[in-house]
Amino acid sequence: MSGLSVGIAGIVFHIEFPSIEWHGLIRQQYAAFLTDDPIVWHVDVQCDPTLSLVKHGWVQNRGETTSFRLLSYQGHVDFQHRHAVIAAPAMENAASAVDRVLAYVLMHVLPSSRNAFLLHGVGVTIMGQGHVFFGPSGAGKTTIATLAAGWGELFSDESVVLSFKHSLAQLHSTPFWGHSTPEHLIQRTQQQAPLRALYGLQHGLDFHLEQMSATESIIALLLTEKIAADRAESMNPWLSVVEAMLAVVPVYRLTFRPTNELWSFLRSEGVFD
Repeated sequence: MSGLSVGIAGIVFHIEFPSIEWHGLIRQQYAAFLTDDPIVWHVDVQCDPTLSLVKHGWVQNRGETTSFRLLSYQGHVDFQHRHAVIAAPAMENAASAVDRVLAYVLMHVLPSSRNAFLLHGVGVTIMGQGHVFFGPSGAGKTTIATLAAGWGELFSDESVVLSFKHSLAQLHSTPFWGHSTPEHLIQRTQQQAPLRALYGLQHGLDFHLEQMSATESIIALLLTEKIAADRAESMNPWLSVVEAMLAVVPVYRLTFRPTNELWSFLRSEGVFD
């Protein structure tokens, strides 16, 4: 067996693999997040060639354990013992499976342990400040990631971590990127920046920016991250962090059309000041 330790937003996962080849593949993907910090979670990756692709997966919660069967992999997450097991049919399926499980764990443990939360969205730094664009599937996150080239530094086009501590909100990069993201856009680096604003996306014929109320913001974030509510014990810590952050970070409803004019529009609205 061969393992490595990966740290994301202060949570360290020690991942064990069935062979050195699997280790090499995941090590390359998580290279910027390797760490020697104390281990918090243990993750065992196993090979099960009998697993096949399923159209309709499932996730089931029983007490402190979540079991799952998704795409071509399956396993369980034990929150009490901080241990997860993932089975995939072949090495090429492992990266996606590990990404999904690490993200799921972070979703539920960051609010209570790090005053932070994982958000399915695009993180971009412009003029040293973090901007996060979020929304349900089809809202335009991939478009924003493509438009960001040359205008800002892309932290991730899939999921980012937002933290709030001592009245300071921060944007943190993650190793999670979309599976269809062009290779030239992917830059897996461990970085953070002050969080300036969040934008709930919707397509339109023109540009429009409107600040949401706290209640509207929470609903929009929750609709984007519905999985945050699938374990009742995770919900209150998530709400506490989000409510505290919204006291200092504005959330906007952004209507946009897919052109680079977006950035000059946002500059004219003063969000880059």
